[in-house]
Amino acid sequence: MKIEIIGNKKIHLILFHGWGIGKKIWHWIKLELSKYFTLHLFDMPGYGDNCNLYVHKIQDLIYMINQYIPQKCILIGWSMGGIITNHLALQYPKKIMAIINICSSPYFIKKNNWPGIEINFLKNMLNELKKNYRKTIINFLQYNVPNIMKDINNYNYIHNTLLKKPYPKPFILKKNLKIIKQSDLRNKIKKIKCPKLNIYGVLDKIVPIEIIYYLERKNTKSKIINHTAHLPFISQSKNFCTIIKKFISTLQNL
Repeated sequence: MKIEIIGNKKIHLILFHGWGIGKKIWHWIKLELSKYFTLHLFDMPGYGDNCNLYVHKIQDLIYMINQYIPQKCILIGWSMGGIITNHLALQYPKKIMAIINICSSPYFIKKNNWPGIEINFLKNMLNELKKNYRKTIINFLQYNVPNIMKDINNYNYIHNTLLKKPYPKPFILKKNLKIIKQSDLRNKIKKIKCPKLNIYGVLDKIVPIEIIYYLERKNTKSKIINHTAHLPFISQSKNFCTIIKKFISTLQNL
């Protein structure tokens, strides 16, 4: 498994991307965070540097990732990546110092008395990704960060780097969607003892901010970022990095 490591600082941050987009999504924050931390950027199996690596079960994926992360690290998971961080903290609690989940949920699907996303939205997005991956990702970025393509640097990065092939294959996207639909950690996350920060975008339609009322527990902090949706680390990158640094500064035994 190939991993990009940036920086040489004492504290190690392990970053896990979401559904459909690999580790290149961290472009907007990796330079700033690497001034203070060592970053480990993972491409999940089927994405980017690991496009030819396939893992069939999430338990096997968690076991594999554990082989590559250092002791006393801090996990950061965006969207689907939060499923990975929660599983790692549950299975290897002594190894994890803290968790930071961004626009994520222990259960993504909307149910009675549980805020989430309609399953048909995810199915439609899967179909759009299969038909035209490039166009679908651009639309997703523009929906969540409306002015993103007006900046020439963003425009060039998205077209020339973020959307550079290879793209995740349709069966990988379908497999990831299955993980999103079936992962229900609502009861299990109560067993996570390490400090945890949940970051939300006030305009997010995928993970509604109402979820914070269902996830309150000891050692958990929640932060809602105004004027942002499902990509707060892009639309509010400076504010986002400040929140990360402030939370980590409060941790004991650094």
